[in-house]
Amino acid sequence: MPAFSGGEPYERMIRRSRDRKALHDRLVVEIRELSRSSPYTDIDDRSRELTAVLSESASDEKARLDAVILRLTNISTMIPLDSDVLRVSIDYQGRFALRP
Repeated sequence: MPAFSGGEPYERMIRRSRDRKALHDRLVVEIRELSRSSPYTDIDDRSRELTAVLSESASDEKARLDAVILRLTNISTMIPLDSDVLRVSIDYQGRFALRP
């Protein structure tokens, strides 16, 4: 397993976590505004489960990713990222048309 491949899922997870937090924060503001209108006074109660999931999803996702990475490191050999690996990577990109 290439050592650098463990970092990419973490970076993606952090981006998703930020996006969900932003969505959560916007949603809380909208819910607060809606709850001021009489037809929607109970919207806070009805949306509590959704906002909780958005809040808790980041820590749950990190725990699952950590578990997968640990399992992979127990059954695989880590290939370090060094100049030889980078050279081969660049060669393979050209040889197998892996460039975007």
